Amino acid sequence: MNSLNPLSMNKTQRELLDRILSYVDQHLADPGLTPQQIADGCNISLRHLHRIFSTTNTSVSQWITKRRLEQCWQDLAKTGQIAQTVTDIAFRWGFNDVSHFNRAFKRTFQITPSQHRKTAES
Repeated sequence: MNSLNPLSMNKTQRELLDRILSYVDQHLADPGLTPQQIADGCNISLRHLHRIFSTTNTSVSQWITKRRLEQCWQDLAKTGQIAQTVTDIAFRWGFNDVSHFNRAFKRTFQITPSQHRKTAES
């Protein structure tokens, strides 16, 4: 699991963040994954969830998007995934708008999903 670099956290807060990140990874493919769902799943308030993330350099929603993009990056590079379209992979990881996915992917990696796939194939 990728980890965040919290600015200042005690052991208990770090353990909670690890539990939250694990929950996110387990539910990443759910297009309806929201901060409220994460808070409920981790038995904390939405406010506490945001407070935990306030010690990092990202928000809950940004973290979800980042993890989804990382999973798509990996799947697009797998030669065994060639039969699946870019859209199939994006949707499998919780994106529900291919235009949004393409823009976010290019903004994050400075390459389009199709270009990444072609580069990985060669």
